[in-house]
Amino acid sequence: MTGATTSTMNATATEAQLTRYSERLNSLNHGIGWSTIVTSTLQLLMLAFLVRKSDRLDNESSFPKPINLLLLLMILSNLAWNYINSLTFSPIGAAFCIASGAIYQITVSFYTLERGKPVFLAVAPYANRASKVLVFFVILLQVVSNTLCIYTIEMWDSLLALNIMNVAQIIGNVLSLLFEVFVLYCYGWYIHSLREVSSLMDVSSNIRQLRIISIYGTCTMVWNLFWQGIMNAYGFLMGSLPQTEAEYLVSMSVGGLMILMPTVYIFLQLGMKWALCNEHERELERMKQDLLSAREVTMGSTGDQGIIPPDTCTHSSRKDGVLPEFDSS
Repeated sequence: MTGATTSTMNATATEAQLTRYSERLNSLNHGIGWSTIVTSTLQLLMLAFLVRKSDRLDNESSFPKPINLLLLLMILSNLAWNYINSLTFSPIGAAFCIASGAIYQITVSFYTLERGKPVFLAVAPYANRASKVLVFFVILLQVVSNTLCIYTIEMWDSLLALNIMNVAQIIGNVLSLLFEVFVLYCYGWYIHSLREVSSLMDVSSNIRQLRIISIYGTCTMVWNLFWQGIMNAYGFLMGSLPQTEAEYLVSMSVGGLMILMPTVYIFLQLGMKWALCNEHERELERMKQDLLSAREVTMGSTGDQGIIPPDTCTHSSRKDGVLPEFDSS
């Protein structure tokens, strides 16, 4: 009789702890959901401003370019992920939350490949091919694991699906880690290769833009690795219910940080885009000044005012011959 009473009391205490933890988690997710709406709106405005600036510099529409489309999809999927996660739990809501999170992660993989491609080509041809192979398997395993995760929401008794999902997640995490370390190595190698350059003004604009990509890329890869560590730490903390107020605080802090980190990642990409646009604008201004100087010299020696048209300093006329043209938008 006493044993049954003790078991009932323990079950009641556990249920109370679970309710308390769920209430706090829901409150945290609700706050993050609304804050994500604000930050995502700001990110969309920043993206629109930068696209408009790029259009003005190049005299052509840059929005359909892969980089801009991937950034837009990244912002929207992160918004959907956090907002749906802030709603009351339901199987359909959980499925949409998992799907939007998967779309975000897949978009990040594509974006990393597309944005880093000029640096990979500058490092070595094999680097670009190796990154494509790694991204293919990373995305494939993400699709498999997230599809099975959605399937097991209603089918927790499917042991086979759970086992396949767990294996796919483990392999996917390992390959994702390898990909991020590989990309980090490429960025670091390129930055290191410029160590003997006394002045960046002495090199072409392409090299300066590749340096910007490498610096921001290094920061974002380190941030992604930190995010992977935070997710693993949160998974470990979720293995048991918090017992003390300090444990509640640690669990909530790690969970909140894990959810907010993708938002910071997107701001880093927008910062990179801003820096690239500014460098491109400075390069066009330098080209304009060089052409005007050349025109003045020519006019002074020949008296002909029409040899070098003043409107030739456009992006389409850039041929510095050091590296192939790439999308700086």
